Amino acid sequence: MIALFQAGLSGRVPARPENRFLVNGASLLACILLSGAGALAAAEDRPNVVIVLADDMGYGDVSACNPQSKIPTPHIDRLAREGMIFTDAHSSSAVCTPTRYSLLTGRYHWRTRLQSGVLGGFSRPLIAKGRLTLGGLFQQAGYHTACIGKWHLGMDWPLDDGTVADFVRQIDADMGRLLDALDQHGLTENTIVVFTTDNGCSPAARIDQLLEAGHRPSYIYRGHKADLYEGGHRVPFLVRWPGKVPAGAVSHQLIGQFDFLATFADLLGVTLPPDAGEDSVSFLAALLSKDDSPIRSSLISQSIDGSLAIRDDHWKLALCPGSGGWSFPRPGMDTSRSLPAFQLFDLKADPGERTNLVEQHPDRVAAMRAALETAIARGRTTPGPDQPIDTRNAGILE
Repeated sequence: MIALFQAGLSGRVPARPENRFLVNGASLLACILLSGAGALAAAEDRPNVVIVLADDMGYGDVSACNPQSKIPTPHIDRLAREGMIFTDAHSSSAVCTPTRYSLLTGRYHWRTRLQSGVLGGFSRPLIAKGRLTLGGLFQQAGYHTACIGKWHLGMDWPLDDGTVADFVRQIDADMGRLLDALDQHGLTENTIVVFTTDNGCSPAARIDQLLEAGHRPSYIYRGHKADLYEGGHRVPFLVRWPGKVPAGAVSHQLIGQFDFLATFADLLGVTLPPDAGEDSVSFLAALLSKDDSPIRSSLISQSIDGSLAIRDDHWKLALCPGSGGWSFPRPGMDTSRSLPAFQLFDLKADPGERTNLVEQHPDRVAAMRAALETAIARGRTTPGPDQPIDTRNAGILE
């Protein structure tokens, strides 16, 4: 997903789902472009913003995140050299539709009718009319916005076959062209560039062959696309803003893509209304290295079958016996029926999620489950008035 927010222009392009442009990129890159016609220059304090959301790339597919990567990504790595890597950044889900919803709205996708899986190609729009999105936020601040690329929030788009190495290299080459274009037009210094992905590497990439070749698409993390394990939703997250974001910086802050809305509202000096960005927390202070105190201690993730997990600092509680997705042990298959109903991991000591500590810490399990129930019932995880919930949320933990 590429998002470019262009500042300093009065004209506007409606950011409703029906007013978007869709392209089938040969790189399999899902693009959202928020920009405008005319000159792209903006005032120094009103930067352009480009967000790139690549499809099905694991944390370990970016060589700046995985020192042992067998697939070089020099152009994406340029963002790391010139900006900041977040090592504990997450999509809201291990699959595409829910990730895109949360990124655009700052709200967990499972608060909608989508309790598991993804939308079909001709589904009705998932984003409700009138809900504030990133596009709407920037329009209110006088930016031009548009959307280009894989939408998957009521429409699907076919992708051509190709090897994962070809796929990753093509995306990296596209990033090179994008960064070169910013350089050539004198826009680099006043443009925020973000690179991230919608979920982990897909098994369609023949992960077993990648591992045999010495490439670990999920790096040290367990699982892949569709899974509740970290490999499903811990994603690359690189940000460059010359002169603002320290070059070569690394942040271990826990953040989510759904934090974009609050972060850019913070940047623009906008107060979000109570019914927008209910799960979004600003990470602007961390991005600018002005404050290293924890941004958030908790975050909720979901697998393709609808299973949920909640973080409490470095602790993670997964409310399912296996992956919740496509890796072993699969829901209702393999040995998952004989496993404990929940899984508790200490990600600081066990980032690979190999040791289930659920029996050793029953009090922690109970407290984290209660926190998840509260998050669902309140309709938000941020300060503010409780928000109405979809009646289907009531049974989401059953």
